[in-house]
Amino acid sequence: MTAILVDKISKTQIGNIQWSTFTWSAIVSLYTSLQYQGTGSLITTSSSRIIVDPTAGTITATDLAISDKGMYIIKLQITSSNGQYSIQFTSNGILVKENSTILEVFTGFPTSYMTYDADYDALESEGKLEQFRATLYNYYTINLKLPVSSDIILRKGSVISAASFNTYNPSSAQAFQTGTSNMLSNPSAVSGAQLSSINHNSRVYTASSSSTSSSNGGSNNIGLIVGLIVGLVGGIIVIVGVVFGYFKYQKIHKGQRLVSGVDEVNSFPVQSQQNYENTISPPQSRNDGSHLTRRTSVTSPTALNSNNNRLHSPLSNDTNGQRVPSAAVSITMIDQMTPNNSHPSCKPMPDVELIKFD
Repeated sequence: MTAILVDKISKTQIGNIQWSTFTWSAIVSLYTSLQYQGTGSLITTSSSRIIVDPTAGTITATDLAISDKGMYIIKLQITSSNGQYSIQFTSNGILVKENSTILEVFTGFPTSYMTYDADYDALESEGKLEQFRATLYNYYTINLKLPVSSDIILRKGSVISAASFNTYNPSSAQAFQTGTSNMLSNPSAVSGAQLSSINHNSRVYTASSSSTSSSNGGSNNIGLIVGLIVGLVGGIIVIVGVVFGYFKYQKIHKGQRLVSGVDEVNSFPVQSQQNYENTISPPQSRNDGSHLTRRTSVTSPTALNSNNNRLHSPLSNDTNGQRVPSAAVSITMIDQMTPNNSHPSCKPMPDVELIKFD
């Protein structure tokens, strides 16, 4: 493995790293800060060497090996002999595969890719683009067991992770389906990058909502349930109120009969009229039974013509039509009015008098 030093801003190679009479030494190790890390370790032997060429500005490590499959980042650290300077940098992603595995190479835009909501330019400017690529590869192959059959590349828009997948046999096709389903159900599995969709052979699969959106959805459901309960209780209260009011109304009006004639209305003269009649009526002797008569009716034009004195009369208010004739019976009860100390006369009782009102 050979690494070169480049300027962080201009991305140009630093050709000569000689500094006075000081020398540089280097150590190499695996970068272990990936979110999804391979399980392999760095293997060195007695023949392993790290060579620093200050004139060319290169660091070369020989006879190194990694014990397991995955994508790894090598961390290099060079230190000046006086200890004043110590510089750390990381390599590009190193893909480790089995000897029998043949990686597919695709040209042009791949047919299978994942789209993440992330800032490609920010990752590149911070020197974290290769770390992100290694994280995705390990996530796909180690955690999800996806049948990745190529290296993966990253492109803009937001961040597109493109790769080839071996889905030509039933077992690998099932592994791809299971792995992508897990990805879609957990779109925030990769820190700093939200999965938005998966495109495989012109078919697009959209990721589910994030955990925050799911929580908000749960709160809305709770609010909906509470609203339904409150509405149901309110509806029951309204129904009970209507039923109670109906029975209350029936109880109040129960037993009130309708007036079927004007005479029944007029049989209860107003108080002012009774007082007036009591005032102007002359006194009569109690013992003089011959002069006692019973007033059968008191007709008041105002009472007869006023519709306000009629209590729920079923009669029509049509003043232009002809009313049904009415009749009254007048009976004079002389013997009932005779004093106790006198003998009743033997006068015959007068005939019943029928009075017809047109």
